Amino acid sequence: MTPDGASQGADGGDGRSPVPDNVLLRQFLATRSAECPVCGYDLKALPTDRCPECSSSLRLGVYSDNLRMGPWFLAVVSWTLALGFDGVVLAILLTVLAFIERPQSPGDIRTVAFMISSFGGLAIASAVGLWWVYTRRKTRWLRWPVRTQWTVAVCMFVGVGLGHALYGGFLMSRV
Repeated sequence: MTPDGASQGADGGDGRSPVPDNVLLRQFLATRSAECPVCGYDLKALPTDRCPECSSSLRLGVYSDNLRMGPWFLAVVSWTLALGFDGVVLAILLTVLAFIERPQSPGDIRTVAFMISSFGGLAIASAVGLWWVYTRRKTRWLRWPVRTQWTVAVCMFVGVGLGHALYGGFLMSRV
């Protein structure tokens, strides 16, 4: 790629003028079928660098199957849902405690303290899981084969959901 945005010719730079990207795109599509990444329209023999169906601008590029964001997004959603649920339950507990009814007996105080610390701990664990997937693992995640990405994402989703359900059942048995 040259500073003016044009690509070097396919000849490896033998001194000819660089070929603009839109010309390379049209040359590529002159003999090949390729779908528009936005609407799926067949772009074979496209005369411009815009899709005639949806008007999206197009460019020629190199991509990897590993860059599918669905599995990574599912993992992020798993932890985000858990954090949201834990945060809402914690907020409700604290609101009831502060404004509606304060526990009177020592047993009630212990139960409320246990519930608040439990959901506070779950919220912290969910925040750490979200942080870990979102910031520390994205680059490594994308290096995994797509099948592995989906397997890990589904395991996270099921694990986080099942973990919360089991812990919720445990808490309900104590109340």
